[in-house]
This record gives sequence, structure tokens and C-alpha cells, in this order.
Amino acid sequence: MVKKINKAIFLDRDGVINKPIIRNYKPYSPRSLSQFKIYKDIKLLKNFKKNYFLIIITNQPDVKTKKIRKEMIKKFHNKITNLLKIDKIYVCYHTDEDKCLCRKPGIKFFLDAKKKFNLSLKKSYFIGDRWKDMRAGSKAQCINIFLDKKYKESSKYDFNFSYRCNNLKGAINYIKKRDKII
Repeated sequence: MVKKINKAIFLDRDGVINKPIIRNYKPYSPRSLSQFKIYKDIKLLKNFKKNYFLIIITNQPDVKTKKIRKEMIKKFHNKITNLLKIDKIYVCYHTDEDKCLCRKPGIKFFLDAKKKFNLSLKKSYFIGDRWKDMRAGSKAQCINIFLDKKYKESSKYDFNFSYRCNNLKGAINYIKKRDKII
């Protein structure tokens, strides 16, 4: 069945869907199933399936640097999709040095999703917890929601967002209010 909707909720993975590993106030991706803890708030996204595509866009450079295997990433993603039917998961395995177009703050995956799902990016949301997420969402012209986790990291760019909160529940409430969803 083809959905007659043209907007999405794009989600970063680590820090939005699952808890990152925090060291010295900096976030890192989990590397084992025992470290991969999904936030309970993710279940609240089920109510949005009628009106939005749910799409994950994540940078996972630890695969290229051999700190984790692709098979483990797939296990993480299976765990997510068992809880919530995600329409698509886009994963960039490159490092910054590769200068690829798919790694956030690049927007290749946003453009791929726009084409695949016939999306209006201006009506779509991007929920992320880092400056690269917000920079990518801005470049893609999405409505940015910044989950401010108070990480200690510097930004190479200024970044814009429409709303700031500290968890997925706050982001969901903002979308409900903005789009007048009961």
C-alpha cells in the first residue's frame, strides 16, 4: 500500500533513538548489544506512522575504522525495527576524511529519501542531538529539532533549529503542537 503522505520525521540514531556512550561529556556509538539501549520514548513515534514516513539517517564511521562490524550495526537496526516499523534506515560508514556526500552534515540521504518517498523536505522534521545533524537538516531545509544533551564538543558551523528540548518526548510534543495532531 502506497502512503499518500509527503512528509517524514528523520531521526538521527545515537542520542535520539538509543543512548550514546558518554565519555568526558562526549557521545560515542555503542559497539555491543549490551551497550545498545533504546530510549523508551521511541514507542511514541508509532502514533505518527499514519502521517509521516519514519526514516533514520546515521553516521557510523566505526565500521570503517574497524571498531565495530556491519553485522553488529544490522543487529542494532533489527532491534529498532522490532519496536517500530521504520520506513528506511540510511547509514554512512565513511569518516570525515572520506569527504563523502552521504555523511552528515551532507544531505545525500535526505535527497535520496525525498526522491524515493516523494517528500517535501520543508514539511519534514529532522530530530538530532549534534551540530552535524542540525547543519544537515538546515541544508536539507527540514524543520530541525535539537535534542540538547549538553555534550562538550565544538561546532565547525553555526547551526539552526526550530525547537530545542532534551528528549524525544519533547520533540514529539512539538511536532504534535506544530502540526495540530491530537
